Amino acid sequence: MFRHAAAPLLATALLAAPGLARGDEPAAAAPDRPRIGVVLSGGGARGAAHVGVLKVLEEMRVPVDVVTGTSMGSIVGGLYAAGLTPAEMIETLTSLDWNDALTDRSQRDLLDYRRKQLDELYALRARVGLQGTKIKLPLGIIQGQKLEQVLRALTLQVADVEEFDELVVPYRAIATDLATTEAVVLERGDLVRAMRASMSVPIVFAPVEIDGRLLVDGGIAINLPVQVARELGAEVIIAVDISANLAPVAALGSAYAVNDQMLTGLMRRQTNADLASLGPDDVAIVPDLHEFTAASFTSAAAIIPRGEAAARAEAVRARLARYALSEEEWARYRTARRIPDRSLPVVREIRVRQDSALDESFLRSLLDTEAGKPLDLGLLRTDLQRLYGLDLWERVGYRLLERDARGAVLEIDARRRSWGPDYVRLGITLQDDVEGSTAFNFRFRLNKFEITRSGGEWVTELQLGENQLARTELYQPVGGRRRFFAAARLEARRDPALFLAGSESAIDTRQSAYGGALDFGSALGAWGEIRLGLRYEEGRYDLRAGGDGLRDLDYVASGPALRLGWDTLDNASFPRRGGGGSISYLHNLEALGADENLGRAELRFLHAFPTRRGSLLAGLSTGAFTEDDTAFAQPFTLGGFLSLSGLGSERLAGRFYGLGRVLYLHRLLELDLGAIKSPIYLGGSLEYGGAWLTSDAIDTASAQLHGSLFVGIDSPLGPVYLGYGAGDGGTSAAYLFIGRAF
Repeated sequence: MFRHAAAPLLATALLAAPGLARGDEPAAAAPDRPRIGVVLSGGGARGAAHVGVLKVLEEMRVPVDVVTGTSMGSIVGGLYAAGLTPAEMIETLTSLDWNDALTDRSQRDLLDYRRKQLDELYALRARVGLQGTKIKLPLGIIQGQKLEQVLRALTLQVADVEEFDELVVPYRAIATDLATTEAVVLERGDLVRAMRASMSVPIVFAPVEIDGRLLVDGGIAINLPVQVARELGAEVIIAVDISANLAPVAALGSAYAVNDQMLTGLMRRQTNADLASLGPDDVAIVPDLHEFTAASFTSAAAIIPRGEAAARAEAVRARLARYALSEEEWARYRTARRIPDRSLPVVREIRVRQDSALDESFLRSLLDTEAGKPLDLGLLRTDLQRLYGLDLWERVGYRLLERDARGAVLEIDARRRSWGPDYVRLGITLQDDVEGSTAFNFRFRLNKFEITRSGGEWVTELQLGENQLARTELYQPVGGRRRFFAAARLEARRDPALFLAGSESAIDTRQSAYGGALDFGSALGAWGEIRLGLRYEEGRYDLRAGGDGLRDLDYVASGPALRLGWDTLDNASFPRRGGGGSISYLHNLEALGADENLGRAELRFLHAFPTRRGSLLAGLSTGAFTEDDTAFAQPFTLGGFLSLSGLGSERLAGRFYGLGRVLYLHRLLELDLGAIKSPIYLGGSLEYGGAWLTSDAIDTASAQLHGSLFVGIDSPLGPVYLGYGAGDGGTSAAYLFIGRAF
């Protein structure tokens, strides 16, 4: 388990380490010593202490003949049974980017451009599934997509071991059958899925289906599986209990705390009974972890030494010393405990298992991994994230099967969302300048997948609030890897709008419009796309204030549209690196029914440069009409948060505009939400620009300089900003802004 960028490298290093050939029998206890079983309890992040105990056991030369575990104990026990050393596990646990591992989202740079743009206005991360007309919710907040891949890479050397007795150390994982709440002892099958099932804390992690049973965290049934180890033949038990104790009444100040207390009490009762079953030859180790919780994953470096300290305690060490081997006996034990071959095999065949209506050939076209070449874990990881980024799957995994001297079969396993495949996304945007100008919008989007076997989608959006919208689009990729596409769109909208009548100043109106477009385009890898199409729109400007004599101005806009867009930002809300932007050109043609021949061009660009504690962002936006004196047109506007921040929203309007921005984001601190951290940023901006009615009026003298200071939080509900802006002429405005700001 490793930092985001270092994951493939560490996994490759572990798997490429020299080892002995696979196929050797697990080491058996010598006839003159007892068979020793290590039992590791559940307890969430506190389970990092198990690694510290295993480290001391190896230092003392105490052999381990069987290992059983529940929840986090099953993870540590499973990795140990697969042949990882305590040192490797310490490196893994302390270097993992837990914020990334405990989410399911693919890296943003691996999502295709279309997916990035669809998500731009839907910062709320939750998705609601739809099966026909039935609304369904996921069975857990975290599906475990990334965590499962971390475990898969670390145990690749035993990927085709079906019987857990054939691992380096015989192993059992404990899970709970959700239908009966009975304990399930997992003794064969897919090691990674067994570990995942054992740690599937209800609500937090989705259950895992194995052999037709829906399995959740084993701690509900057996948190300290002593008896399971005895049934494996263990004559001496070394039991490590890292489970939490009951909280005092004073700490039960919320419904969450009360629920947690109830679950802790149930597990504590069973754990105490298992501890009481230990005999005089057994050893109980209980690390002092009172200040750590089950969610303290980022504290692994501090938790591991607590396990070491508990195992080194004088009384415990004296009991363990009875089972220590001599150096010669330890050498024989280590030799017999053969480590599987960790070299990466050649991929001799790729199989795809999936349960969607999509063509297998379409999915294969998205893979860069090839048969006939050595397995590249980094490349495979990218492939899996690309597939998962289609937003269709509950999980996308892999296994190595039928490994022999010729290589191995790589099986890609993609499972549809159990609460889908279609889903609903929700989003909100709010801009309030604290002076009475407020714009609030609620957005709803329905994605329907598998419209065609080659990946066609149907997206419908509805927005209510200051800006009203109804839009539906059919999107059909063409060719391998979705390189080309066709898209047909219909929409109706109603917005507040500024209106230019000839050379007059802007008039405050309400615009209503309906129309459609037909586009053809090409995806430019994952970073962008280019579209060329035809659009048609009919609309009306309804007078709200000013513009004497102007009423109900109808218009028709029709003609070709060209757009090039790109997005390589690593985070849409608070980017550290990458860039994004677009170049667009619309042209109304009288020959196609438009009221006048008129072109409208716009460039928008932003790039982020990382700094030690944040990022520096530079941006440029500019736009122009091809005519200075059009009959009427909706102008470009400036004003609002990060768009001449000292002005209220859309206070400047013109047929020509330019805006340059420089922003700095400083990562101030993190809001601790348990395993997930929400960073808080302190930011500032300088903005320079203006808007002009005619090209002759463009000059630097009329441009304005503004700046802002703000605080932003990248919350699970989306980005939230609170800021203050000031500019030329003494103008100023304060802002509450919810939604994407860049």
